[in-house]
Amino acid sequence: AGKAFQFEREGYFCLDSRYATADKLVFNRTVGLRDTWAKAGE
Repeated sequence: AGKAFQFEREGYFCLDSRYATADKLVFNRTVGLRDTWAKAGE
């Protein structure tokens, strides 16, 4: 398994070694974050 990355306020992603290159990284979202603010505004 590869390394996991968390992008703030977006979710968790893993590097896609099939499509990523040295000058262009490609990430796949593994888990999205819940949007609790949308429910609070209702």
